[in-house]
Amino acid sequence: MAKVRVYRFDYFDTLLKRDRRSVDYATADAIAEQGGTILAESMREVDEELIPESGVIRAAQIPWPGSDEPHEIRRPRTPPGETRMGPG
Repeated sequence: MAKVRVYRFDYFDTLLKRDRRSVDYATADAIAEQGGTILAESMREVDEELIPESGVIRAAQIPWPGSDEPHEIRRPRTPPGETRMGPG
C-alpha cells in the first residue's frame, strides 16, 4: 500500500477576505490548486486509499502515528433510559 504525504496549509479565504490556516490536510497538488502555502512541519504520511479524489483529508480521518485507526473524537454513549448531566 503506497503512502502519500499530506500537509496543513495557509490559504486566502475568499468569503472572510483574509488568510487562514487549514484544519484539514491536503496533498501538495490540492494545496497548489487552491493557491495555498504548504506548512512543511505539518507533514504526515497516510495510506493512498484514504485520500479522496479532491486530495483533501479531514484531520479526524488521519490515523494516529503507529496505528491504523483514525483518531476521531467520539463522545461516550449514554445508556438507554439515562440522561446526560452537565456539559458533556
